[in-house]
Amino acid sequence: MVDVHIFWQDRYSSDLVRSQSRGIIRDAVSQFNVEQVISNKRFELVAYINEELGIKFEENGLTLVDFVLRNITFSPEYAASVEQKQIAEQEAKQAAFVVEQKKEEAKQVIETAKGDSQAAVIAADGRAKARLIESQAEADAFSLF
Repeated sequence: MVDVHIFWQDRYSSDLVRSQSRGIIRDAVSQFNVEQVISNKRFELVAYINEELGIKFEENGLTLVDFVLRNITFSPEYAASVEQKQIAEQEAKQAAFVVEQKKEEAKQVIETAKGDSQAAVIAADGRAKARLIESQAEADAFSLF
């Protein structure tokens, strides 16, 4: 501990702790996307930062007891770009949904047309058979005379 005071004097807080923390946190956060940082990968992020800071501090004669990540904030520009990205993703999902809906509607139209076509063929076949029977009956009736 004396070596830390000799080497860093009263600058270890600003020149070592703060600068190393900022650099390691920045590097760690860049490996995750925003949704992961604020939700499901947060514990992985904290563990990574804790490990890396612990190594850097130990190399410089300090011991990291605990690291707590809180108050995650982003610059207004970055937050706006994230919001725009989320809006664009939602719009893309909505467009994909509309496309799928139109495909389903087209399938229904096709199936209805097939059904109508088959019904028309069956009706025409029925009319043709009926006409054939009528013709045969008329022919039979003429042959009797």
